[in-house]
Amino acid sequence: MADKILKELNGLPIFRMSLGSKELFHSNFLEYLWSVDSDRLKNMINKLLGKNVLNNDSYILSREKENFDLCIYHKDSKGKTIYDVIIENKVKSIPSKQQLDDYVDKVMHGTPCYLLLSLIENFCDRQEVEDEEVWKIVNYDTLHKVIREHYQGIGGKDQTYIDDYCSFISSMHDLQKQIVSGNFEGEELWSDYGLYKKYRLHDLYIKLRGLKFIELLKNRLAAEGLSATVVSVGGFRFRELWGHTVPENRVDVYLNWNVFNAVGQIAAYVYNGENEIYEIVIQGYQYRHGINYYDEQRPNITLDEIWEEVKEKNFISCIKHDGNKNKNHCQYNPDYVYVYNKITSQMTVEHLLQRMVDDIGELCNH
Repeated sequence: MADKILKELNGLPIFRMSLGSKELFHSNFLEYLWSVDSDRLKNMINKLLGKNVLNNDSYILSREKENFDLCIYHKDSKGKTIYDVIIENKVKSIPSKQQLDDYVDKVMHGTPCYLLLSLIENFCDRQEVEDEEVWKIVNYDTLHKVIREHYQGIGGKDQTYIDDYCSFISSMHDLQKQIVSGNFEGEELWSDYGLYKKYRLHDLYIKLRGLKFIELLKNRLAAEGLSATVVSVGGFRFRELWGHTVPENRVDVYLNWNVFNAVGQIAAYVYNGENEIYEIVIQGYQYRHGINYYDEQRPNITLDEIWEEVKEKNFISCIKHDGNKNKNHCQYNPDYVYVYNKITSQMTVEHLLQRMVDDIGELCNH
């Protein structure tokens, strides 16, 4: 099914044009709809928001003003900008409540309505965002339907572009549902990576699969009595985030997923509050145990010296290292050493989940 949708997408010129800058492309298309007929777009936005917010001719639409993807505003009698609608467009990236809150905090004048257009329907913060009732969340299936409804009969070449765009985002909505479907836990984690890479959608594939894995991992850790939270940064940036001190609202495990050099990474961090962050990481086809080490008293310590100090720890030595046979560990400058096993095609999501839960549990017990 996914292969069929990808082939259909690849046959649409508008899909090819979108690949250079996915989110900017979609925001630019909404700006184009405004230029075709602003009244139709205003009516469309009112319908999405479920209220009559835009009801006259005084509005201005702007792209990237104050780093908003799209905003619609008017000027008051003194020429001050009053925001009416803020639109955030998420296509290849995952919405986060922190970022959405930051956008709300930027608005100094007016009480705008906030509209989040998200290709990805299930994301970690969704329930929390919905409970606050600040942002109205709209998926791309709904978006394509309201565009068709409000721009039907526009005619000419504009109609062709609009119809093609609607077909495009409808297919993208169907595709994101296929990426995590069926027996996810019985599959390989990155089983169809090559297929999505062929159509330059591997980043979306990695993010959705990683997001689902993190969700399941967090739930399983909770069942084992371990608290976990998802953080937006990983590796040495995670250490910098906490400034080498225990967070005030400390939890047992910090989870992060990301894409590095077109490779998916799922990470769990256990912080001892002193020099070491212990990491259990899936990166591509590696299953890693690593230590991110920092000693303020010895800022010039070398990676080999770090290895000598940490190699006796059961956590790092319990993996039979599959890396360079001439070395007993791998390393990243300036302060990260790790060992890894290769993830084989026989290792399913279920296998990896249980292995991470067991390893994290044992680590926390120590």
